[in-house]
Amino acid sequence: SCNYQGVWHMANDPGSAAPQLSDGAGSNNGTSYGGMSSGNLVPGIAGNAIYFDGINDYFDLVTAISPNVTFTEEVWLKTETQSNDSWHGFIGYHPGETYQRPPSIWIWNHNYIHGGFGDNTDWCEWTTPSSVITNDNTTWNHVVVVFDGTTYTLYVNGVNVYSTDDWAGRIPYNTPIRNIGGLDNYFKGTLDEVRVLSKPLSTGWINTEYRNISDPSGFISVGPENTNNSLISAGACDNTYQLSATPVGGSFSCPTAPGSITGNNFNPSAAGAGLHTIIYLYTDINECINSVSRDIAVTPVHPAPIAPNVECCVDNIQDLTASGSNLVWYFDAGLTNQVGCGSPFATGQTADGTYTYYVTQTINGCISEATATSLTIHPLSVGGSVSGSKSICLEESTENLTLSGFTGTILRWQRGVDGDTWEDVSENANTYSEIPSSAGTWQYRAVVRSGNCDEAFSSPATVTVNPLPTPIITGDTEVCPGETGVVYSTGSSGNSFSWTASGAASVSGENSSEFIVNWETTC
Repeated sequence: SCNYQGVWHMANDPGSAAPQLSDGAGSNNGTSYGGMSSGNLVPGIAGNAIYFDGINDYFDLVTAISPNVTFTEEVWLKTETQSNDSWHGFIGYHPGETYQRPPSIWIWNHNYIHGGFGDNTDWCEWTTPSSVITNDNTTWNHVVVVFDGTTYTLYVNGVNVYSTDDWAGRIPYNTPIRNIGGLDNYFKGTLDEVRVLSKPLSTGWINTEYRNISDPSGFISVGPENTNNSLISAGACDNTYQLSATPVGGSFSCPTAPGSITGNNFNPSAAGAGLHTIIYLYTDINECINSVSRDIAVTPVHPAPIAPNVECCVDNIQDLTASGSNLVWYFDAGLTNQVGCGSPFATGQTADGTYTYYVTQTINGCISEATATSLTIHPLSVGGSVSGSKSICLEESTENLTLSGFTGTILRWQRGVDGDTWEDVSENANTYSEIPSSAGTWQYRAVVRSGNCDEAFSSPATVTVNPLPTPIITGDTEVCPGETGVVYSTGSSGNSFSWTASGAASVSGENSSEFIVNWETTC
């Protein structure tokens, strides 16, 4: 029952004082609209049900239900021909934008089923390709929609009639489920046993529910009575187990744990774990003595459950799991805020962060110590961008290239030249520098990963590496001492020049492409 977010037996008078519709699982009570009266309360599949006129009848859930990443919606409905062949919703909500709808269900074209939810980007919808319900206003249809995070499945009368994986990994937007009987259009017919859960029910569970409610007498069979020579087992944490026997007036004893019997009370805690024998001794009025014995198993207090920590990405939130019996989950170390039961446990968390939960197991009434476990939801990896683009000469350093605006851990850097394939670099700091090995257009980027989310690449920095110039000098290589005005030149293009001459008396044009030398008079 811990996973039920709302249970409406539809047995309340919709014409009474608001809120008229009671939630058996919590406080999501509903207020009727459309002038509903006591006449809308009619016989149902299980007790009473509520009839909706298809014009303006519906319930608004005052506190509403925030959808989980996995969910089940179920309802028993008896329907007739709708006012038209359009969509007629019976559970969910229409906030105005389809991509922000919570999990919702409609009848379409009188006996098809249409459903879906918005993830704030897309309307994740489906429609059965053929009719799947009976709309003769007599037959009850058990309609159950399940989403387990991967597969969206529709069951009708305990049978899987449609499923799709088109919306695997999508997460419902946090618009509450708040209407029963009408969404954007209104439903005409009768609804009973409406339920919303935060976990996906199994096929076996759904089939059992259908058989149990549709044919209770055929669902249960009673066999012959069997003799039982054992008492109901007890937990070692108990100190009171009431014994009884007939005729009254005898006495109880426990040879295996003599100190565990006080009058008609057996103390399992004093007896300790194990199999014990209880003897009842009776003496009648004729001083005849007789006895009878029964075994009782005292089960130990079991250890805390095994519950591994879970890490996941925000786009694929996982459930917590634990091994044990009768598991109960809490959100506080004091075990006062119960939030779920069983395994797997869907926490309902949707934002990144680390959340700590505590889980116990209960066997024979004995509650174990709690195990603390955590759900870590990592944000999506963001590669960020690398700054430091520049133009340099060969044999010069790129200087620091700096990564910023990223989310996650830097796994490595990568480089590539002239559009070639990326090459990994064993560096995981947020800065990187090197002396490129050749001229060309070099690009540098970082590879980032947040937790176990997919890797992301940063936008790259571009470093243009220019080749070193190779000048060719023309001019006299043999001159006489004291010769003046000897011209040397280079045909190399470039931005700057720097000439020097050894043995020159004077020079000119040191910073141009033409260099004039006046040689000394002595060699």
